[in-house]
Amino acid sequence: MSETVTVKSRKIKSERIEPTVITEYGEVVSSKGNMFVVRLPDHELSASRAFSCLVTPIAGDRVLISRDTGFDQGNVYILAIIKRRVGEDASLDFPGDVELNTKQGKFQINAKEGLRLLTGNVMEVLTPLLQLNASRSELNMENLKANAREVVASFLHSQVYAEKIDTFTDRWVLKAKNSFRWVEELDQLKAGEVIHLIRKVMSMHSQGHTVITAEGDVRVDGDRIHMG
Repeated sequence: MSETVTVKSRKIKSERIEPTVITEYGEVVSSKGNMFVVRLPDHELSASRAFSCLVTPIAGDRVLISRDTGFDQGNVYILAIIKRRVGEDASLDFPGDVELNTKQGKFQINAKEGLRLLTGNVMEVLTPLLQLNASRSELNMENLKANAREVVASFLHSQVYAEKIDTFTDRWVLKAKNSFRWVEELDQLKAGEVIHLIRKVMSMHSQGHTVITAEGDVRVDGDRIHMG
C-alpha cells in the first residue's frame, strides 16, 4: 500500500533594496594613488575621483562627494573641488589619451609666468603656417636636422660659432659690399678653374715667400710691368 504526500510550497517575495545616493561636502585629508581620504562632519571615508573631476584633489581641498547609502555603500566619488587654499597649484590628471577639439574659433593659452611642454616621446606640430614671435629666442638640442625646399632668412646681425662646418652644394653665390676673412693657419682652394675679375686694384702681399708654379705656360700681360 503506497501513500501520497503533498507538500504545499509558499512563495517568498524578495524586496529589492533600491540604492540611495546622497551628496555632501567634505575635506580631503590625504591621498594614496587614486584613493582619497575625505573627512565628513562625523567620520572619515575613502573615495575615488569621478571621471569628470579633472583637477587632482589635494589635502585641504573642500570637495563635493556622492555616496551610496543603500546596498552598495562602497561607491564614494569626489565629484568636484569646491574650494582650495589660495596659492596652491592645480594639476589635471588623465588616465589615457586626451584630445581637445574646437569646431569653430581659436584655442588660446595665456600664461603670465611661463609655459612648459614636457613629453617623454615625440612632439608633433602639424599646421599649414607656423609663426613664432619673440623678443628673444634660445634653442638647445643634442642633434638638429632640418629639411626644407626653400629657406629665406633675414638678419640684422648674425654670428656662427662652430668647431667644424661642412657645406655641400652645387652652386654657391656670395654678394657683399665688403668681405673680410681671417685664417690663422691654412687657407686652401681646390678648383677646376679660377677667374678673378677686379674693377680697380688687386694687391697681394706676403711677409714670407711667394711661389707661383705652373705645369704649362705662365703669362703676364699689361701696359707696364714693374718688377723689383
